[in-house]
This record gives sequence, structure tokens and C-alpha cells, in this order.
Amino acid sequence: GAPLTGDTLGHLHAGQPADAFLRVQVSDYGETPRRWRGTYIAFEVVATAAVATALALHRATRAVAGAYLAEETVEELSEGYAGFWALNRLSRPVRIDADLIDARSGEVMWHGARTGLAGWNWGHLFRMSGQVRDSLLATSTHRSLEAVLDGASRHARRELRCATPPDPLSVH
Repeated sequence: GAPLTGDTLGHLHAGQPADAFLRVQVSDYGETPRRWRGTYIAFEVVATAAVATALALHRATRAVAGAYLAEETVEELSEGYAGFWALNRLSRPVRIDADLIDARSGEVMWHGARTGLAGWNWGHLFRMSGQVRDSLLATSTHRSLEAVLDGASRHARRELRCATPPDPLSVH
């Protein structure tokens, strides 16, 4: 993420003095993360185009290249749609992006993004109450937040170990 400006930093310090701030943004709430969809689509397009091209390059298989391309397009669209629908329905993914920001300079010291997924219950595929949906979203949110906080904490501990001079009286 972007560093914090002086005005924003001053406002935060006035309300809550700290050495660092954790900025959190929740995205893809209950939906397959955009990056996952993009990666899946890019892979399928490249793989399908490569096979169709290979078929078109050989005289013996040239006639089936177009049919292959049409069939794969329909198949991958339906599989992708059904797969993302099922993932969204069963695990209610929640992605959290976070920045650990130095409170003095406003610079981003660490950036992390994690996606939490609730456990699957196949019974939820076609029947789900609002209460169950909310519970799955809460579980996914909790899991992604735990993972983000763990990443920020590990980074902060590494930074503190590097920044803290060794104790001359300690025995190693």
C-alpha cells in the first residue's frame, strides 16, 4: 500500500500514539479472490490456445482445432463458473490486505495479504440459511485476520531482533 501522509499520520498520533500502525482492507468478502480468478483464467486461456495452435499447425489435425477451441471454451467457462460458485458457496473466502506502517515516517514496513476459507460442508451446497452463511463469513474473516496478524508479528519480531543491539552481559 501507499505510505501515510503527514496529515493522516498526525491525526492518527493525536488519537492513538504508537510506534506502528496496522492498516487493514477487507476485499473479496465471500467471493473468490480476484487474483485467483485471474490466474485460473489466464492459465486456461494459455493452455487452450497452446493446444489449439499445436492442432492447427499439423495438417492431419487442423480440421479439429476449431472444434477443440469451441469445446474447451464452453467447458472451461462452465467449469470455472461452477467451481468459483461452489468455492464461494461452501467456504465464503475473505481476503485481507494489510500494511504495517512506521508511525514516525509513514512508510510501509511490511505488506501482507491472506485469504481465509471456512471448512466445507457439502450439505451447504444447495441449502444454506443466513445464519450459516454469516458463520462461514465470520470463520473465513477470522482465519484471514489471524494469518495477517501472524505475518505482521513475524516481520516485527525480525525487525526488532535486527534493530536491538546484543546485550553485552548475556552469555551465548
